[in-house]
Amino acid sequence: MACVKRFSKINAISMGFSWVLQFVGFVTPWWFRQSYTFVDVNSGVWYSTTCYNILMKTCEMKQHLDSKDYMKGFHPKRPLQVQLTIALTACVFVVVLSLKTRKCTGTTLMKRLAVNAYMSVVSGVLCLSPLSSVVANQFFWTGNVQYLFLYSAVLTCLGGILALIVSFISLHQIRLVQTTNEPVLQLSTPENQDDYNSTSSLSDDAKVC
Repeated sequence: MACVKRFSKINAISMGFSWVLQFVGFVTPWWFRQSYTFVDVNSGVWYSTTCYNILMKTCEMKQHLDSKDYMKGFHPKRPLQVQLTIALTACVFVVVLSLKTRKCTGTTLMKRLAVNAYMSVVSGVLCLSPLSSVVANQFFWTGNVQYLFLYSAVLTCLGGILALIVSFISLHQIRLVQTTNEPVLQLSTPENQDDYNSTSSLSDDAKVC
């Protein structure tokens, strides 16, 4: 049981780091980065920045929420916004549940570990799933474009990988709990109970004799 509690602490710390990585990628504008001759374009989950390198560098920021497409009910970034919001929420949920799991035993512990594993997978998959579209937009764009490093996408993907690692740790915890409870379960089976009763009756008869 001490190992299970130790792993629960590791899960909470790891998912805390995963949340930090995901959050940095969530709020920074370096998901799509392209540099033209005199213009640098950076686009993130919630806003984009355009910098002009003419005489002196000037930048302007534009929120996706203010765009006409968003007002009409659809924006290309909306699926990404929903995905990463759910991933961050799942991450916080796992951190809180991992801290509470340290005080649990038996069936409650098994249930919470299973929920931890499931929610960690959800967070990890939602962070990694936008990777294909990001690569497609970044490297298959035609024209005279210089591609820059995608800091936000890389940090979010690292957070997703860390969340998947936590899910594997939770599954390992479940296995440890099952291994620990096996002897108790074996003693509680009907056959073992009958053997125990027969042994007890024989010992009682021996005492009478």
